[in-house]
Amino acid sequence: MKELVSRHDVRLLGLLGYVAPVLVARFPGVPWEALVGVATAFLGLGEVAQRSSSYDEAGW
Repeated sequence: MKELVSRHDVRLLGLLGYVAPVLVARFPGVPWEALVGVATAFLGLGEVAQRSSSYDEAGW
């Protein structure tokens, strides 16, 4: 499992970022402001992980 996460970290962070807004529709009692913050954080982490992965592949 650890190897799977390390190989697909960018995809997993992106998935978590996209799932958070769906929770607002699924559970209307959850404050949407909190989930927007969580989704933004996950998407930001996904962007950082993607750039880091791109730099590693480019050999920088």
